[in-house]
Amino acid sequence: MGTNPNFLTPDSNRSSFLKAFPSKGFIEFKMDSTTISPEKGKVVRWHVISSGKRSTLFKFLFLKWLWDELTSQEWKFVLNSPEFFSSKEFLACARALANGIPKKDIRTRLIKFQLLTGSKPSSRNRYRSLASLRYRLCEFVHTDTPAKKFSGWVRHQNDQGSLRKSSVFEIEPVGFTEKLEIDLFSIITVGKLSILGKDILLSPDDDSKESRNGNSKLL
Repeated sequence: MGTNPNFLTPDSNRSSFLKAFPSKGFIEFKMDSTTISPEKGKVVRWHVISSGKRSTLFKFLFLKWLWDELTSQEWKFVLNSPEFFSSKEFLACARALANGIPKKDIRTRLIKFQLLTGSKPSSRNRYRSLASLRYRLCEFVHTDTPAKKFSGWVRHQNDQGSLRKSSVFEIEPVGFTEKLEIDLFSIITVGKLSILGKDILLSPDDDSKESRNGNSKLL
């Protein structure tokens, strides 16, 4: 294992969690890490133990990032999570912050956009409601077992009797639905949402700026 304090074992991580938060209700899962293993022939993985579901943990970390700050370990874990790359909200907000938009503006615009679209807002109260979540994140060194190679031999139906009808797959026709793609990054960065040709400003500051600009044009 080496002496790197950043690497623990799933057993020690679980023991630490149960010692800090004695509870019967928890889940745990493992996930690939981008950290390079210090040992040849092994890989680094994440071991996560949490009092809530994996989706709840990710949502909490997003809200913590939005309203507070993530630790370096939490941020690294988020960047390794498949959920991060499928979260349009997290990606858009992170890109906006990297482009110099203050987090206060990001929060205000995101919440107003969510309210306009009928989504549950990423409010401070929602962040506080999830603050009771308990979790432990750790990276551990794991021996990577190579996948078994395909031999090219497939059992024929005559080798095992007739195939059941349930093993026959029918291809259903795929229906195509037209979806309105929304560039959330652009909306949060610009602070404006266009609906049916009408611009809706997404923060009070934007409203006041627009009003001042309008008044100046009248003078």
